[in-house]
Amino acid sequence: MAENPQRLNKSMMNSPYFSGYTQGKQGAQPVNRPNMYNVRQGGVPVRSGQPSQQTHIYGRPIYSDRGSAKSYAKYQKFNNKEYDAYSKQKRRERDYFFVMRKGTCFFMLVLAAILIAVIALGFVGIPSLNNYTSLFVQPDNTVAEDRGEGYEDTTKHISFADPIYGFISKIMGKEMLDANGNPYTYQENADAIAAEANETPEDSMGAIASIIYQYFPIAIAVIAIFALVILIIGFGGMLGKRIFKGYGALAIVMLVMSLVVTVAGLAVLGNKAGNPQIGEDGTLVSVLDFSKVLPFLTRIFTGVPNAAVDGEAAVTPAAYAAGYGLMALIVIPLLIMVLSLFARRKVPYSVFDR
Repeated sequence: MAENPQRLNKSMMNSPYFSGYTQGKQGAQPVNRPNMYNVRQGGVPVRSGQPSQQTHIYGRPIYSDRGSAKSYAKYQKFNNKEYDAYSKQKRRERDYFFVMRKGTCFFMLVLAAILIAVIALGFVGIPSLNNYTSLFVQPDNTVAEDRGEGYEDTTKHISFADPIYGFISKIMGKEMLDANGNPYTYQENADAIAAEANETPEDSMGAIASIIYQYFPIAIAVIAIFALVILIIGFGGMLGKRIFKGYGALAIVMLVMSLVVTVAGLAVLGNKAGNPQIGEDGTLVSVLDFSKVLPFLTRIFTGVPNAAVDGEAAVTPAAYAAGYGLMALIVIPLLIMVLSLFARRKVPYSVFDR
């Protein structure tokens, strides 16, 4: 029976089997089955290791999950320019857009400016402002009854310049003095905390306190830099039309850094209190005694201690405490973090229909 001639069509010509099939028919040789792994789409064989032909739009990712692949399939018919126009159109299909709240940006700008000013004034060293710009305070805990006429208060204010210049002095290996010709207290406290940590290895927090105190000036520098960034983007959000983000993230980092500074102050307080030592209940009191956090933070507000019946202070006041500068480092990032929640507001497109 005569064999029907094979009708060639486009699908057969594009088939990876067609070339081998016709060669086998003409040469009376067995037909070789092609390796589909090394065959590119369209029937063109390729060498092993040669990249396959790309069918997606250049610059657009190929998605592996089903949902993203369905969305990506919509854009296969567009080129790059048409794709961007389509994406912009899809964004405009939302019924709202965001704008910056100018008032909120202004308040965050003011708070950041205040924080930068407090840190900067600590380096200027204006005597009348030392009480309001000091990072730490070493108060005079003499009771009020013992302060006669002409008594001179010996409260010592530690400014932001003390740890910064002390840290630089330690790195450079050169002693630096303050405006009064005295060495900065940073190096003295760092050596004292490190010595107690080495002498009392039972206190596991001693080594941590020593490391934190040695490097907490870096935390102050980070707070100052981030406050400057908030000042800049707050100014841009108040005057420009662009949407600025990141206020909350910057405030959170600043708050964490301020907690590092607080722990450094607690380490000095514990060292001056004689910690680590064995307490009345027989337990070891660490140099980082977190039960003293509240007295450490509130000592600046209590003023001169009052005497009890026996002539001593009714409550033992903290020998080392936070200053108004440290309180600013804690409170201002908190306020900025709360205000950042209201930095943007939604505006419906319907406002243009009025």
